Amino acid sequence: VLDNPEEFTKADVYYEVKADRDGYISSMDTEAIGIASTMLGAGRETLDSVIDPKAGITICKKTGDKVEIGDVLAIFYTSREELVPPAVERYYKALSYSRQKPEKSKLVYAIVDKNGVSNGAIAWVSDQFCRY
Repeated sequence: VLDNPEEFTKADVYYEVKADRDGYISSMDTEAIGIASTMLGAGRETLDSVIDPKAGITICKKTGDKVEIGDVLAIFYTSREELVPPAVERYYKALSYSRQKPEKSKLVYAIVDKNGVSNGAIAWVSDQFCRY
């Protein structure tokens, strides 16, 4: 699948979650977004739940991005259309907006290794991560 993504089975339902307001995304509740993904079938709600390998979320807009009404925030994938509305509601509640662009937060706060906690290499690590 990694070498030939076109061979991956596509979800039966494809839904674009669109911005319902203008502004900057100031924060995203990642736990709530994970729950929305689970609601689509991408995770287990109970031990007996079956995972749908076609289900999931592609996040198109992230914290700090400016959005206008109608912009695609995320794309939902699932095999069951009736799962979409409650997952969309959960996703909307996971986002906070502001009128001004939020300040960037640190990507890496410290590095922990066998020698303890170090702040010396943070700039280098942050630069490396930001390239991707």
